[in-house]
Amino acid sequence: MLVATTLGAVAGPNLVSLTGSLAADAGTPALAGPFVLATLAYGLGATVLTGSLRPDPPPAARTRWPRHREGRAPPRSPPPRSPPARRELHPMLLRGARQERAATGPP
Repeated sequence: MLVATTLGAVAGPNLVSLTGSLAADAGTPALAGPFVLATLAYGLGATVLTGSLRPDPPPAARTRWPRHREGRAPPRSPPPRSPPARRELHPMLLRGARQERAATGPP
């Protein structure tokens, strides 16, 4: 991304004269040339993205797993349990905070 931004920052100003002369030859103002180039570049980018992206995930999932069509969610595994040390650490921390608050008084 950084390289593309740098290339655009260097190439953009250098293309102003070229695109300006092409725009003037086409009968539009010379300063419209870079905007025409940007419009063509965005159009090309949209065409490439539309044409070459993988299929849309929801329709692909419906054809791959037909039971999703019936509205049933796929089976889920239970969430992992926290390790015992973690479960025991939380009450200890709370107890320590309560004792500290009791010793210093309310804020």
